[in-house]
Amino acid sequence: MFIRLMFCFKRRNFLLFYFSFEFVVVPIFLIILMFGYSVDRVLASFYIFLYTLLTSLPFLMFLLYRDVIGFSLNLIYDELVGKLGTFSCWWFLSMMLVFMVKYPIYILHLWLPKAHVEASVSGSMVLAGVLLKLGAYGILKLLVFRGNFIFYSKSLLRRLSLVGVVLVCMLSIRQLDIKMIVAYSSVVHMGPILIDFLYGFEFGLVGGNIMLLSHGLCSSALFYILNLGYEYLFRRRLLIMRGGLLLSSVMSY
Repeated sequence: MFIRLMFCFKRRNFLLFYFSFEFVVVPIFLIILMFGYSVDRVLASFYIFLYTLLTSLPFLMFLLYRDVIGFSLNLIYDELVGKLGTFSCWWFLSMMLVFMVKYPIYILHLWLPKAHVEASVSGSMVLAGVLLKLGAYGILKLLVFRGNFIFYSKSLLRRLSLVGVVLVCMLSIRQLDIKMIVAYSSVVHMGPILIDFLYGFEFGLVGGNIMLLSHGLCSSALFYILNLGYEYLFRRRLLIMRGGLLLSSVMSY
């Protein structure tokens, strides 16, 4: 996974970046399938595979099509922006879907709580600290595009993110599994970051990156701390684990 991450950050060719990005899903898929807690780990790993398949195949066909007609897949340099006039809003959304599933944005987030609940503590830490941030990095690479269709797509995605933050907050309040609470809170935190990115201002990009870094550290640490409580009580239900502050005031931190 580390080698593939290095490929993701060092490759300028977008097709090679895409293959490296999708390969990172394979170790997480195996971690959930082989080291999960219950029988439902098969369903959780199937969710990841299904979401990846439905969004990645159209995007791969699009990349190959653009390469066939002689369009360079290097999206780093700004001079390529002028060659994107034939793009449509639907092409842009299909490209964004690949990374929004891994991000994940609301509506496409259903695999994340399943994966977090069934994965081991190391799988949850890698999932929260690596895969979600890699999806955000892919979205940043796609924000090179400009045009009127991007304007309409951005307004749609901003509204969807804002509504998703409110709805997922309501979902996380009524959860009893502590892993589900952290998983849904991760989806909530991803919403404002995407809104910051889509506005395109410099302070929004910097603030979104800082939030990504802090979420990668805090979310992984939360999964580790909750696993310590699980090893002590062998339960993940909040009703059974409540009252931890009476045992140790350190838990408040």
